[in-house]
Amino acid sequence: VIEPRLPAGLTIYPGYLLTVRFTLEREENVLLVPKAAVFAYEGGKAVWVVKKGKAQIQQLETGLETDREVLIKKGLEEGDLVIADPRQPGLREGKRIKQK
Repeated sequence: VIEPRLPAGLTIYPGYLLTVRFTLEREENVLLVPKAAVFAYEGGKAVWVVKKGKAQIQQLETGLETDREVLIKKGLEEGDLVIADPRQPGLREGKRIKQK
């Protein structure tokens, strides 16, 4: 039996269309990055990071993911600067990156 938690005062009726999200597993105090920043690289996954003002590919070991975020098990540390869009034109290893 599934019992939804609805906001106070909200009533649902037969025929309503609902979007349902099930949480099957949960981890806390983990490092997450936007899913759009992660890309396939040499048989694994990677992100672009900025180190010493230059773009660098950083390989990753990932875990659980949602439609928006990916859990990082290895490869990044808190505070690492990740480039959110790996498809930026001209992005390559060693390219100088200006931080905004």
